[in-house]
Amino acid sequence: PNFWFKGLKKVWGDPNLVTASDALRFQWPSIGKGWERGLLAFTRSRISSTCAYKGGEYQLLNDVLKLPNVKLVIVHGSKDPVIPIKMSKQIMENFGNDYDITFIELEGQGHDPFEERIEEF
Repeated sequence: PNFWFKGLKKVWGDPNLVTASDALRFQWPSIGKGWERGLLAFTRSRISSTCAYKGGEYQLLNDVLKLPNVKLVIVHGSKDPVIPIKMSKQIMENFGNDYDITFIELEGQGHDPFEERIEEF
């Protein structure tokens, strides 16, 4: 779990809140057979910026938002070192006027707010 513990400390808003239990919870999916293939495929798609959906990720989001009864809630930690908050705000700027989208910024939290402070989330 040391690998996971160190990784979580880099992406959480307050690295001092990471516990051994948190690290273990993140380690569990990597125990399953074949997990490496999935992780490598995901990593390759991110590096090459490929999206199987015709028109790319923004078109996919646009088409999903057009479906009936769809609401989007974007939750972003203000201290997220992985995804700049400006990217989430850009989604709001591009789609927020046309669709039912709510943006929530969680002050002091990092990349994983729903795990960092479970009670608040």
